[in-house]
Amino acid sequence: MQHNQKSELTDSVAVETSTFNQRTIPNQEIRSPSSADAAKTSKAQASKDPISQSLSDSSPTNFIAVAGFLVRPKRIRRYKKTTDSNHSQIVAPSKFNRKFSPLKPNEVWTSDMTYLRTREGWLYLYVWIDLYSRKVVGWSIANHMRASLVRNALQDALSRRPGTHPLVHSDCGSQYASTELRTILWRHRLRQSLSRKGDCWDNAPTESFFGTLKQQLDIYCLRPSATLKDEIIEYIEIFYNRRRLHSSLGYKAPEEFDNEYWSVKAAS
Repeated sequence: MQHNQKSELTDSVAVETSTFNQRTIPNQEIRSPSSADAAKTSKAQASKDPISQSLSDSSPTNFIAVAGFLVRPKRIRRYKKTTDSNHSQIVAPSKFNRKFSPLKPNEVWTSDMTYLRTREGWLYLYVWIDLYSRKVVGWSIANHMRASLVRNALQDALSRRPGTHPLVHSDCGSQYASTELRTILWRHRLRQSLSRKGDCWDNAPTESFFGTLKQQLDIYCLRPSATLKDEIIEYIEIFYNRRRLHSSLGYKAPEEFDNEYWSVKAAS
């Protein structure tokens, strides 16, 4: 009886270990310990606890033996601050009031920035999203998060939708209160709205976009920055805007939802 219970427990651990590796270490094979690996493991045990050794060593070949497999523990994800709200620049009032469902295109554009790690360092992605259709109308990628990143994304959006005057909403970081960005806003007669400090709910749709992008591109699997840039562009322009279905849009893609509005307006 005890032998059967022990066998079932061992099988359960092996299954859970296999599932863990397949979920957190994509495109890597789960391999059995070799003699060289066993020697390394014995050396680590003699000097330090193997789990602590694995967590502290950044080498991709560092594994610990669990239930007959070599397993690499999940790494702690690094956090980078992208919003600096402690600045002395003039901050526009919040005019958004969480109106997540505008009645027509180009009423409200929301924006935000995220960071993505590559083999060469960090990349920063900035997007402007039209809340009517959830379409990404402008974006910019760079290896920095200066005000020019925000400016380039906004200019991209304005070039795609000239003559529009939406309410543009973002958080209250220094990039959004810069003189450079304010000049563009004034020139194109855009109304600016900035979230209050510590209020992240206004950017919920944009945060949702970033979460989906990171999950579907599996950005925690490191690759060269040039490769990741190409994948992000393809995701935004080919998949998300044209094919990604949204339940809030009646299971239609952003571009389809936009086109339907303009077709009805042209026919009326």
